[in-house]
Amino acid sequence: INLIGNFLYFFVFDGPFIRVTFRQNLTFRWVRQEHLYALYLRLKEMGLGEAGADEIADVVSCPGTESCALGITASTLMGSYLTDFVKTLQITDPLARQVRINISGCPDGCGQHHLGNFGFQGAAMRNDSGQIPAYEFAFGDVNPPVHAWSCWRTYKITGRRGQRDRLFLERVFQKLLI
Repeated sequence: INLIGNFLYFFVFDGPFIRVTFRQNLTFRWVRQEHLYALYLRLKEMGLGEAGADEIADVVSCPGTESCALGITASTLMGSYLTDFVKTLQITDPLARQVRINISGCPDGCGQHHLGNFGFQGAAMRNDSGQIPAYEFAFGDVNPPVHAWSCWRTYKITGRRGQRDRLFLERVFQKLLI
């Protein structure tokens, strides 16, 4: 943040100009339109010009054991591994790109694992050698387009036209509205 702050005042109007978003991205406010491209180039030099904010490879994680006394797992490391892995998949489907991955390093949930479509919560488990770090996995339900699509696909593959279970479709779509 300090590196960004050192040069950002050249590109913006007066006022508070950096915000950290809910998904741990940065939003720059009050940037002069004539400076947008130069700002982009500067951010790119710093490794911050990559596309894909708020997409599947944009993994949210808390600091975990890196700096938190409550941390059980190395959630930033796990986030980095998942980001790299997801990028190798080269996902192009628009619905799949909307999937969110969140990681918390302990039960406190600072990485908001419960809000991701795929959530990892830091936990501990025991083996013969003692206690070891582990993750609990949660399959979330905060992406209605993916859920609606999967309901529709399930309906379509369960029978021929005219023989499908319309009550199932009504029931599941009604639940998506809640």
